[in-house]
Amino acid sequence: MSGKHKRTETEFVEPDLPITPMLDMSFQLMAFFIFTFRPAPTEGQIAMALPKLDGGQDAIPSISEDKPVAFVVQAEAAPNGTIASMSISEKDAADTKPELLGADFEKYRHALKTRFDAMKGKPAKLTLKIGDGLLQEYVVRLLDIGNQTGFVDIAPIPLDPKKQ
Repeated sequence: MSGKHKRTETEFVEPDLPITPMLDMSFQLMAFFIFTFRPAPTEGQIAMALPKLDGGQDAIPSISEDKPVAFVVQAEAAPNGTIASMSISEKDAADTKPELLGADFEKYRHALKTRFDAMKGKPAKLTLKIGDGLLQEYVVRLLDIGNQTGFVDIAPIPLDPKKQ
């Protein structure tokens, strides 16, 4: 008779789950996360150093290629968001003073075209140091003029070194 044990019946017990405190706690957590949420600031840089369209081996620069000549354009912002002044200089050139361009886009275009034509096919890079408060339409216009004059490697960065 081993193995035949009589099972004892127990009464059904209704579980007691208080739902109200759980709802209160979930709404408190939701309110906490809503009140303490701080979205990240929007990104202010546009990635403009794109690879060549051909792809393949030509898209990866070789070590033997010449180092590109880098030009730096500094655009100061006026209080109303327009361009207050611009200057252009060659990066890492000790003997050259920046050429002042004022706020004239035609002088900017002429200075870029002159420098790009003087490169005669050598690689060139253009860095745009943009002042705080400059409206986006002016930044895009500076980028467009740089692209129209022949520069393909254009990097816009903030003028303030702490924000770079």
